[in-house]
Amino acid sequence: MRIPGLILAALVTVSSPLLAQPTISNTSLPFGGVGQDYLAPIKATCTAGCLITVSPSPPAPGLFFNGDLNRIEGQPTTAGAFPVTIKVTDTQTQTTASKTLTIDVMQITTPTQLPGGSTCSSYSQSFTVSDAPPPPYNWSFDDSAPPPGLNINATTGVLSGTPTSSGPFSFTVEAFSASANVFATQTFSLTVSSLCFLAATLPNGDLNSFYRESLVVTGGTAPFTWSIKAGGLPTGVSIDPKSGLLSGTPTVAGPFNFTVQVVDTTGASAAQSFSITINSALAFTTTSPLAPGTAGTNYSVTFAATGGSGPYT
Repeated sequence: MRIPGLILAALVTVSSPLLAQPTISNTSLPFGGVGQDYLAPIKATCTAGCLITVSPSPPAPGLFFNGDLNRIEGQPTTAGAFPVTIKVTDTQTQTTASKTLTIDVMQITTPTQLPGGSTCSSYSQSFTVSDAPPPPYNWSFDDSAPPPGLNINATTGVLSGTPTSSGPFSFTVEAFSASANVFATQTFSLTVSSLCFLAATLPNGDLNSFYRESLVVTGGTAPFTWSIKAGGLPTGVSIDPKSGLLSGTPTVAGPFNFTVQVVDTTGASAAQSFSITINSALAFTTTSPLAPGTAGTNYSVTFAATGGSGPYT
């Protein structure tokens, strides 16, 4: 006689290992400079092999993606910021990953036509960069010379000094980043005029008293155009744009600071800062009646006044 056997059934689930996702190691791309060698290896990790693509093509003017060596290379021909999308495909699992990074090609962004200068006044102009590594930069002239009398600060990039010669000048400025080993250059134009103000100060005025003062310049080519470049004239006083005459009746007392600019027919300009104080109205402070006197006895009284411009006579 057979004894029935006990049959046990078990359900076993076998799990396949999770497919590894490809990864892109780059967190940024190197800075570049126009006309300078550029090399940016793209680093990715896959299960077996990686297929890497970069878009757009070209990733930036002058650059290309080398698919054999998986790197962006070349020489940038245009400055600016260029976003690129890196896509990696695992050749075994066909899974993908992508990342968008930016190629920054360093540039000096200051307008190429600099404000005009004058041989009779100091000049100062700063330069700015963008799409560049963080400061500091080393500033210099690239195979050129600035207008005589001007120099550039190697640390701050400020062009300053007092021009000693007039005329149009052209020169190239370079900003170099030692940390990224890239540089940017830009050619600038600067016109220096011999147009100069004869006076550096103006007389003060009195409240409610007519004010008139002519501004005079030397050099330049007439006719001239006059204007207030900064600040404000005393209330009630205006400048004649053709003659440079300041005139009018001040209606507000106090100090006034302003900068006058004159431009000649060639476009050369000069500017001069002035300060004028409008004094309060002149008035006696001695009251009437005066102290009484005695016949036959010397009499003396001192009068006092306020406002206007001392000393009084």
